[in-house]
Amino acid sequence: MRGPATEGVRMSLHIVEGDQVGRAVCAYAAEHGFDLLVLGRHGDGGALHPRLGWVAEAAARRSALPVLLLSAP
Repeated sequence: MRGPATEGVRMSLHIVEGDQVGRAVCAYAAEHGFDLLVLGRHGDGGALHPRLGWVAEAAARRSALPVLLLSAP
């Protein structure tokens, strides 16, 4: 994707595994100076958040920077 809308945009992909993934994602984004955290939302978030997922919910609640949640089909 190239053009005026993507000029100056940097993207990074980082895979995190473990028990505190939401916390680790937020820490990584903050340490590396991210402007926006983009996460896919899918999985079983329980009765209150059936389409959010535990990692997305934890990151959205914990993050000091804006979070964009994308829905998985």
